[in-house]
Amino acid sequence: MLSQNPLKELETFVIDNPDLDQLENLIAEFNIFEAMGAVRQELRHSDFLAFLLNPAEKHGLDDRFLKPFLIRILSGAEEPPISPIRINVTDFSGAIVERETQNIDILIHDDYSGIVCIIENKIFTDEHSNQLARYYQIAKRRYPNATAIVPVFLTPDGIPPHDQESRFIPFSYGNVADIIEQVREAQASMLGADVNTMMRHYVIMLRRYIVSDSDIAELCQQIYRSHKAAIDLIVEHMPDLRQDLSDCLTDLIKGKPELLLFRHTKSYVNCVLREWQDIPQLNLGTGWTGSSATVSIEFANGQDQLNLYLALGPVQEEDEYVREAVYQCASTNRDIFIGCRPKLSAKWSYLYKMPILRRKDYEDASLEDLAQIIEPKWVHFLQEVLPELNQHITQIEFG
Repeated sequence: MLSQNPLKELETFVIDNPDLDQLENLIAEFNIFEAMGAVRQELRHSDFLAFLLNPAEKHGLDDRFLKPFLIRILSGAEEPPISPIRINVTDFSGAIVERETQNIDILIHDDYSGIVCIIENKIFTDEHSNQLARYYQIAKRRYPNATAIVPVFLTPDGIPPHDQESRFIPFSYGNVADIIEQVREAQASMLGADVNTMMRHYVIMLRRYIVSDSDIAELCQQIYRSHKAAIDLIVEHMPDLRQDLSDCLTDLIKGKPELLLFRHTKSYVNCVLREWQDIPQLNLGTGWTGSSATVSIEFANGQDQLNLYLALGPVQEEDEYVREAVYQCASTNRDIFIGCRPKLSAKWSYLYKMPILRRKDYEDASLEDLAQIIEPKWVHFLQEVLPELNQHITQIEFG
């Protein structure tokens, strides 16, 4: 609950606050990962870890980071798929490290030993449904003769995955920071100055922002407890890129008089062609608040992706023939209704899909950067795609 005098709370928080001064001193040192905007970018963390893990990279470590990394993981596992002693006596200098192979964040495979490691990196997101089991099966199919598959679930606190049946071993970024620091100190004489500095900066950045048991994390918690009302007020007024993106999409729709906007949330922005309102069968929907649309143009605005859909929503049971007719039209014209799902679902079906933004597009991107990607795709949809979709939809004979 906010104070009755929020301005006073802010003044107390900012002025003559020794804890805040101490925190600022702790984070004042220049850090290259902060300068690159990599702190909250999972892709950048995976890139740097893959660089250190890869014996073939030009860091001078060979497998001297990969081996202690695997040993620490297996030593903490309840039922390790292979003994850490086996890792200790294995030469991994020929191991291959891949990024984003079939969506696996980091994939390590060593033909000499037959050992495979898959790393799912989750710093600010959770795993998707069945994601971990799918990645494990991919590794099994790709390496049917593997002597051991080591699946790793890497998070800031080393929490287990939601999928309790998965074989993934939880591992924390605190462990990663410790291993990097130990390897950096042990191999200091053979590391180049640039690599040494990069490793040191990465550990500092992890302990500043990612590892929850660091001195900085404890100080942050102390500051929050003492100034909760002021900090909550600041958070309430923080810029929100996802909301700003939703507002941008709304403006794009409002700029087209032929479209009627009927939903505007952070996650979804929906509209219809105004001419669809003159077709009774296209106004039997029961699924959207504020609209009776049967078919809707929908922006699905996720955490790290933006897709444009033509969505078919639910109707009353007696009107199901309308959904079936619309779906039949889409499924028989898949060259136009790209992304139409192979089966009509009970409530929601997507008849068309256009990917607009992907996770890599959000890297270090401002709203203006994302708008420059969105606008030409939106124009293409309006000018080239929607007229064809509309032509088929408005010619449906509903019987």
